[in-house]
Amino acid sequence: VTKGTNLANYPSWADGRVVYALSSGDNTDLYLLDPREGSQKQLTANSGNNDFPVVSPDGRYVVFSSDRTGVLSLWRIDIDGSNPKQLTNQFSTKASFAPDSRTIAYMSSANSHTISTITIDGGEPRQLIRNESGHPVFSPDGSKLACIYSEKDDTQWRIAIIPATGGPPVKTFPFPSGLSLPFRWTPDGKSIMYALRRRGVGNIWVQPIEGGEPKQLT
Repeated sequence: VTKGTNLANYPSWADGRVVYALSSGDNTDLYLLDPREGSQKQLTANSGNNDFPVVSPDGRYVVFSSDRTGVLSLWRIDIDGSNPKQLTNQFSTKASFAPDSRTIAYMSSANSHTISTITIDGGEPRQLIRNESGHPVFSPDGSKLACIYSEKDDTQWRIAIIPATGGPPVKTFPFPSGLSLPFRWTPDGKSIMYALRRRGVGNIWVQPIEGGEPKQLT
Protein backbone atom coordinates (compact mmCIF):
# COMPACT_ATOMS: atom_id res chain seq x y z
CA VAL A 1 0.00 0.00 0.00
CA THR A 2 3.06 2.25 0.03
CA LYS A 3 5.96 2.41 -2.39
CA GLY A 4 9.33 4.09 -2.76
CA THR A 5 12.57 3.76 -0.84
CA ASN A 6 11.68 5.90 2.18
CA LEU A 7 10.77 4.17 5.45
CA ALA A 8 7.00 4.00 6.10
CA ASN A 9 6.37 3.20 9.75
CA TYR A 10 3.94 3.10 12.71
CA PRO A 11 0.58 2.64 10.92
CA SER A 12 -2.59 3.48 12.84
CA TRP A 13 -6.13 2.77 11.57
CA ALA A 14 -8.56 5.64 10.95
CA ASP A 15 -11.95 4.33 9.74
CA GLY A 16 -10.55 2.23 6.92
CA ARG A 17 -7.72 4.65 6.23
CA VAL A 18 -4.24 4.56 7.71
CA VAL A 19 -2.12 7.30 9.29
CA TYR A 20 1.59 6.54 9.19
CA ALA A 21 5.00 8.19 9.50
CA LEU A 22 7.24 8.52 6.45
CA SER A 23 10.94 9.27 6.83
CA SER A 24 12.53 11.12 3.91
CA GLY A 25 16.02 11.14 5.42
CA ASP A 26 15.84 14.80 6.40
CA ASN A 27 12.54 14.80 8.29
CA THR A 28 9.74 12.47 9.29
CA ASP A 29 6.16 13.51 8.49
CA LEU A 30 2.70 12.04 8.85
CA TYR A 31 0.47 10.93 6.00
CA LEU A 32 -3.13 9.77 5.70
CA LEU A 33 -3.51 6.88 3.26
CA ASP A 34 -6.63 5.30 1.76
CA PRO A 35 -5.43 1.79 0.83
CA ARG A 36 -8.57 1.13 -1.25
CA GLU A 37 -7.89 4.04 -3.59
CA GLY A 38 -4.12 4.32 -3.14
CA SER A 39 -4.50 8.05 -2.44
CA GLN A 40 -2.64 9.79 0.37
CA LYS A 41 -2.53 13.21 2.00
CA GLN A 42 0.40 14.76 3.85
CA LEU A 43 -0.68 15.85 7.34
CA THR A 44 2.49 17.57 8.64
CA ALA A 45 5.13 19.63 6.82
CA ASN A 46 7.99 22.00 7.68
CA SER A 47 7.60 21.25 11.38
CA GLY A 48 10.55 19.10 12.44
CA ASN A 49 10.22 15.36 12.90
CA ASN A 50 6.75 13.96 13.51
CA ASP A 51 6.53 10.31 14.50
CA PHE A 52 4.63 7.53 16.35
CA PRO A 53 1.10 8.58 15.30
CA VAL A 54 -2.00 7.12 16.97
CA VAL A 55 -5.54 7.84 15.82
CA SER A 56 -8.27 8.37 18.42
CA PRO A 57 -10.91 5.59 18.45
CA ASP A 58 -13.56 8.10 17.33
CA GLY A 59 -11.40 8.96 14.30
CA ARG A 60 -11.26 12.69 15.05
CA TYR A 61 -7.65 13.22 16.11
CA VAL A 62 -4.08 12.10 15.58
CA VAL A 63 -1.69 12.31 18.54
CA PHE A 64 2.01 12.02 17.80
CA SER A 65 5.51 12.95 18.96
CA SER A 66 7.16 16.02 17.44
CA ASP A 67 10.44 17.86 18.05
CA ARG A 68 9.26 21.06 16.35
CA THR A 69 9.82 23.08 19.54
CA GLY A 70 13.21 21.48 20.26
CA VAL A 71 11.91 18.89 22.75
CA LEU A 72 10.19 15.67 21.65
CA SER A 73 6.68 16.23 23.01
CA LEU A 74 3.10 15.17 22.27
CA TRP A 75 1.03 17.08 19.74
CA ARG A 76 -2.52 16.73 18.46
CA ILE A 77 -3.95 17.44 15.02
CA ASP A 78 -7.38 16.89 13.50
CA ILE A 79 -7.58 13.87 11.21
CA ASP A 80 -7.18 16.18 8.19
CA GLY A 81 -3.95 17.68 9.58
CA SER A 82 -5.47 20.96 10.76
CA ASN A 83 -5.49 22.67 14.18
CA PRO A 84 -2.14 21.53 15.65
CA LYS A 85 -2.03 21.72 19.45
CA GLN A 86 0.86 20.96 21.81
CA LEU A 87 -0.24 18.66 24.65
CA THR A 88 2.99 18.26 26.68
CA ASN A 89 6.13 20.34 27.10
CA GLN A 90 8.61 17.68 28.23
CA PHE A 91 10.02 14.56 26.58
CA SER A 92 6.94 12.51 25.65
CA THR A 93 6.47 9.70 23.16
CA LYS A 94 4.77 6.33 22.36
CA ALA A 95 1.19 7.49 23.02
CA SER A 96 -1.83 5.17 23.34
CA PHE A 97 -5.53 6.13 23.37
CA ALA A 98 -8.07 4.85 25.84
CA PRO A 99 -11.38 3.70 24.30
CA ASP A 100 -13.02 6.98 25.39
CA SER A 101 -10.85 8.89 22.85
CA ARG A 102 -10.04 11.42 25.58
CA THR A 103 -7.37 9.82 27.76
CA ILE A 104 -3.85 9.32 26.41
CA ALA A 105 -1.14 7.24 28.08
CA TYR A 106 2.45 7.89 27.06
CA MET A 107 6.08 7.44 28.01
CA SER A 108 7.60 10.53 29.61
CA SER A 109 11.06 11.28 30.88
CA ALA A 110 12.47 13.69 33.41
CA ASN A 111 15.19 11.82 35.29
CA SER A 112 13.86 8.40 34.23
CA HIS A 113 11.30 6.88 31.88
CA THR A 114 7.83 6.56 33.41
CA ILE A 115 4.21 6.34 32.25
CA SER A 116 1.81 9.26 32.49
CA THR A 117 -1.63 10.16 31.18
CA ILE A 118 -3.06 13.39 29.82
CA THR A 119 -6.39 14.37 28.27
CA ILE A 120 -6.96 15.13 24.60
CA ASP A 121 -7.22 18.81 25.57
CA GLY A 122 -3.85 18.87 27.34
CA GLY A 123 -3.56 20.18 30.88
CA GLU A 124 -1.63 18.72 33.80
CA PRO A 125 -0.19 15.23 33.21
CA ARG A 126 -0.76 12.47 35.77
CA GLN A 127 2.09 10.06 36.50
CA LEU A 128 0.78 6.50 36.85
CA ILE A 129 3.83 4.67 38.16
CA ARG A 130 7.11 5.63 39.80
CA ASN A 131 9.23 2.76 38.53
CA GLU A 132 11.12 2.81 35.25
CA SER A 133 8.46 1.97 32.67
CA GLY A 134 7.40 2.72 29.13
CA HIS A 135 5.61 1.79 25.90
CA PRO A 136 2.08 1.75 27.41
CA VAL A 137 -0.84 0.32 25.43
CA PHE A 138 -4.46 0.48 26.66
CA SER A 139 -6.51 -2.71 26.87
CA PRO A 140 -9.69 -2.83 24.74
CA ASP A 141 -11.89 -2.00 27.75
CA GLY A 142 -9.57 0.77 28.96
CA SER A 143 -9.07 -0.75 32.41
CA LYS A 144 -5.43 -1.83 32.03
CA LEU A 145 -2.17 -0.95 30.33
CA ALA A 146 0.46 -3.31 28.97
CA CYS A 147 3.94 -1.87 29.29
CA ILE A 148 7.57 -2.59 30.06
CA TYR A 149 8.57 -2.23 33.71
CA SER A 150 11.60 -2.49 35.97
CA GLU A 151 11.81 -2.93 39.73
CA LYS A 152 13.45 -0.06 41.60
CA ASP A 153 16.82 -1.71 42.13
CA ASP A 154 16.66 -4.09 39.20
CA THR A 155 18.02 -3.34 35.73
CA GLN A 156 16.07 -6.29 34.31
CA TRP A 157 13.03 -5.27 32.26
CA ARG A 158 9.76 -7.20 32.53
CA ILE A 159 6.45 -7.15 30.69
CA ALA A 160 3.81 -5.73 33.04
CA ILE A 161 0.06 -5.19 33.23
CA ILE A 162 -0.83 -2.15 35.35
CA PRO A 163 -4.20 -0.57 36.25
CA ALA A 164 -5.15 2.31 33.96
CA THR A 165 -5.73 4.40 37.08
CA GLY A 166 -2.12 3.87 38.18
CA GLY A 167 -0.29 1.81 40.75
CA PRO A 168 1.99 -1.23 40.81
CA PRO A 169 1.64 -4.07 38.29
CA VAL A 170 -1.11 -6.64 38.75
CA LYS A 171 0.85 -9.08 36.54
CA THR A 172 4.42 -9.32 35.30
CA PHE A 173 6.04 -11.66 32.80
CA PRO A 174 9.64 -12.32 31.76
CA PHE A 175 11.05 -10.06 29.07
CA PRO A 176 11.94 -12.51 26.27
CA SER A 177 15.11 -12.21 24.26
CA GLY A 178 14.53 -10.60 20.87
CA LEU A 179 11.30 -8.82 21.87
CA SER A 180 10.28 -6.02 19.52
CA LEU A 181 7.82 -3.36 20.68
CA PRO A 182 5.05 -2.17 20.61
CA PHE A 183 2.60 -4.50 22.35
CA ARG A 184 -0.86 -5.15 20.95
CA TRP A 185 -3.89 -6.55 22.79
CA THR A 186 -6.09 -9.29 21.40
CA PRO A 187 -9.64 -7.97 20.83
CA ASP A 188 -11.03 -9.92 23.81
CA GLY A 189 -8.50 -8.27 26.15
CA LYS A 190 -7.30 -11.63 27.46
CA SER A 191 -3.82 -11.63 25.90
CA ILE A 192 -1.12 -9.34 24.60
CA MET A 193 0.84 -9.85 21.40
CA TYR A 194 4.39 -8.91 20.54
CA ALA A 195 7.04 -9.71 17.98
CA LEU A 196 10.12 -11.80 18.73
CA ARG A 197 13.11 -11.81 16.42
CA ARG A 198 15.21 -14.95 16.67
CA ARG A 199 17.81 -16.37 14.31
CA GLY A 200 17.13 -13.46 11.98
CA VAL A 201 13.38 -14.16 11.69
CA GLY A 202 10.54 -12.19 13.30
CA ASN A 203 7.31 -13.84 14.47
CA ILE A 204 4.28 -12.85 16.55
CA TRP A 205 3.76 -14.39 19.99
CA VAL A 206 0.77 -14.27 22.34
CA GLN A 207 1.00 -14.01 26.14
CA PRO A 208 -2.23 -14.72 28.12
CA ILE A 209 -2.47 -12.11 30.88
CA GLU A 210 -3.82 -14.67 33.35
CA GLY A 211 -0.48 -16.46 33.13
CA GLY A 212 1.01 -19.46 31.45
CA GLU A 213 3.59 -19.79 28.74
CA PRO A 214 3.50 -17.52 25.66
CA LYS A 215 2.47 -19.19 22.42
CA GLN A 216 3.87 -18.62 18.95
CA LEU A 217 1.16 -17.30 16.61
CA THR A 218 3.02 -17.09 13.29
